[in-house]
Order: sequence, then C-alpha cells, then structure tokens
Amino acid sequence: MRATVALVVLALAGCGGPPPSPERPPDGAPGPGRLELVVDGVAVGLADPIERRELSSLVSPGVEDWAILRARSHGGGSLVVPTPATTYPEHDAVLYVDRRGAPALGFFRRLDDTMPPGVRRRLATPTAFLPDVVSVEVWTRPPPDAAPDDRVRVTLLGGGSPVEVRDADLAALARIEGRKAAPTGPEVSKRAKKKARFEGWALSSVVGLAVPPERVGSVVIVAGDSSRELPGELVRDPAPRAMLRLNRRGAMVLELLDGGATASPDRVRGVTTIEVREIVAP
Repeated sequence: MRATVALVVLALAGCGGPPPSPERPPDGAPGPGRLELVVDGVAVGLADPIERRELSSLVSPGVEDWAILRARSHGGGSLVVPTPATTYPEHDAVLYVDRRGAPALGFFRRLDDTMPPGVRRRLATPTAFLPDVVSVEVWTRPPPDAAPDDRVRVTLLGGGSPVEVRDADLAALARIEGRKAAPTGPEVSKRAKKKARFEGWALSSVVGLAVPPERVGSVVIVAGDSSRELPGELVRDPAPRAMLRLNRRGAMVLELLDGGATASPDRVRGVTTIEVREIVAP
C-alpha cells in the first residue's frame, strides 16, 4: 500500500553543542532546517520551521497500518520500531525540537487530565527517543532491505511433537488469493477493489506440515482465550474453503471462503495455535 504525505513540517540542525534533552518540548517550539521523511520508499522534505507534531498527523494511513518505523540521526545512530501500534500501544511518536534546537523523535506516553502533576512530569520523558534526527522512514510493508523475518506465526499441535510454523515454512508453501466481499459497480475505485484482495495459504497446506490432510478429523483454531472447531472437510476438500493470512501487524487470520474464494465476515483474528485432531481408524 502506498502512503500519502498529508503534511511535512520538519527540521535538521547541525551537530556539536551540548547533548539534547529528551524532555517533552512545549507545543509550538520553533526550529530551523530540513529533515527527510520517507514513506514506503518515497522521500519527501520541506524546508519549514518545525512545530511539535505527532508523526501520525503527517502521513496517511494511520499508525495502525505501519509495519515499521526507522529513524536515523546525524551521528549515524538509529531507532527502529516494528509495528509501533503494538510495540508502544499507549504512546505517540512525536517529532519535536529539543532544548538546543535540534530535531528529535520520541515515543511519549499519552497524558490525560486525571493524572497527578508528579505522574505527568515523570511521563514528560520519552520511553524511547533519538536526537539529531536527519530522516524518518514509515513503511506500511516490510522494507526491501529488511532482514528476513523468521518469527513463529502459528503452532500446530497433533501428529506428535508441536510444529512451530515460521516465515521460512510459509514461504515454501503455495500461496492462494482470497477477497473480501466488497461493493461492486462503476463507483467503486480500482484501489478499493485491490484492497479487497489478499494472499495467504490454504489451511490444508499449513496443517499438512504436521498431519496429512486426508487424516484430519477436525481442527481447533485457538486465538487468545477463545477457540473454534472446524470440521475436517474444510481441510480435506481439494478446493480451498479456508485459508490463513498475515495482517499488517503480522498476526495470523483465518478466512473462511465460499466457492468463489470470497471471504466470509466470520473470520478469526490473532490465531496462535491450531490443534489437529486426526481421524480415528475403526
């Protein structure tokens, strides 16, 4: 997905001088210079004075769709935050000018009026920050130069020892396409139609990493504290009737498909475990 820059008001200051303060600056703090903002590989920069701004107000889509945030400093330092919405769910990424006039990026805890003054003062220091920032990258997809991710995406129980399905295992499986039910007609944009499509893996292919599909009696899909049992026919059917995919945050989603590969609204998000129950021979 390509992100659109809504506004860029950023700054770059020279090196040298005292170290910058990480404290939360006042709103409207001015600062000269230029700072580069990169969105999905497209660089945008405007030579304008900076005001304290939440990074989410400068780009679209919102932070919930960011796959990774990377910032680089004048001295070669960096700050890398994968899926900021889940890494810092109670924080805002803020671009500001520190006390010496240099640009900085910090993750600040959100404040509210019910907090005592002492708590507000303590939270005025960012949980993570980078001073002397010269560029900030926001990616809504994995960057081309990102190291291959090999996280455990789902665990299969059944057929013996648990099987941890990693990115490398998924990469070796054939991908299939599904689509969300969406309005049709000339008023629907090509972009909306494209967003309604997604790719993933047939449930039978993933389950087959632990148990041959023809031996599957049923599967129990576990997501958080809830679970759902599906009949083995969904796995054994040659035409995919269920698929797994990764959403933008890297969480596994189960989609139930009709004959035309259209996903039902009855999906399961955040799948962590699949228990495979084999057919018991008579």
